[in-house]
Amino acid sequence: MLEGLLIQQCAPTLAGIKCANLFMYIFNNKQEAEDELINANKTLNERGVYIIPLKWQDTSVLIYTFRKTSLLSYLLDSKVKYVLGRCGYDVDEQDPEKYLKLSIDCLIRNIKKSDCFPHEIGLFLGYPVEDVIGFIRYKGRNCKLCGLWKVYSDVDNKQKIFDKYKRCTEIYEKIFAQGRSMRDMTVVA
Repeated sequence: MLEGLLIQQCAPTLAGIKCANLFMYIFNNKQEAEDELINANKTLNERGVYIIPLKWQDTSVLIYTFRKTSLLSYLLDSKVKYVLGRCGYDVDEQDPEKYLKLSIDCLIRNIKKSDCFPHEIGLFLGYPVEDVIGFIRYKGRNCKLCGLWKVYSDVDNKQKIFDKYKRCTEIYEKIFAQGRSMRDMTVVA
């Protein structure tokens, strides 16, 4: 069920401490999966969280869950825009809403045309820009810590972030198992 996976895979985003998450959803029926996405968006959009399919396959879909406000704020950072510009994104768009839409559309195109994730995906997940740059520069090698992402600087602080996300997920899974709704567990933006 999609709702359980959203809790398991996206708790830090639902809690408002991370701007986005990404996960693969395996389904038996594409129409049912599409309906679940529509219903989840109805529930979460009013709380500032959006869910979009990035890439459909025969029995799975890559799902991107994000907090619009915090993602946009992050993508507007000058260092992030510089990296995105180097990756071929249109970073000159002045309208923030249009910039966000164009950026996500470009990400979707890049994912669809490749068998692996484009390196800039980390920016869309809110990973620290210095780690995304390190990953690109060193082609994923020579990291100082490997956790939710590959870390190239400030290891102690990044480990604390990993621990915070893990604890958040554990708490959300426990509360959800006790019968709390996903809607009630999603912090309003």
